[in-house]
Formats: sequence, structure tokens, C-alpha cells
Amino acid sequence: MKFELDENAVIRHYDVTEKICPKYFVEDEEAWEKFKKDVGRTLRDF
Repeated sequence: MKFELDENAVIRHYDVTEKICPKYFVEDEEAWEKFKKDVGRTLRDF
């Protein structure tokens, strides 16, 4: 991997500023966790 990133490098604005952004992922924690797992899987397969 060029930058050696994983799904833990992906954050929401909400995680830093508590701004409700992106709203979908703030309101649906399960969707956020699934998204992060999908990102991790994609990065590992890349």
C-alpha cells in the first residue's frame, strides 16, 4: 500500500468537531462501522 492506511484512518467530521456530518453515518452507527470495514477490505485487496 502506498500510504499504509487502513479503515481506522477514515473519520467523520463528527468524530472531530461533533458536527452532524455526514448525517447518515452519525445517525446510523452500524452503517458507519460497515462502511469502515468495507474500506478496510478494499484497501487490503488493492
